[in-house]
Amino acid sequence: MGAAIMASVIDPADIAGLESALNNHKVSLFFTESPTNPFLRCVDIELIRF
Repeated sequence: MGAAIMASVIDPADIAGLESALNNHKVSLFFTESPTNPFLRCVDIELIRF
């Protein structure tokens, strides 16, 4: 009936953590900010394009 939504929070600058989340879960949406809020870390958008 209803769709289940699961969210995982990772450090967006942690590429290994992102790869693990993508490999361990059926991902249909990935959201990030760059620079991140509130720490102003820059995410390598070219690196995470898939």
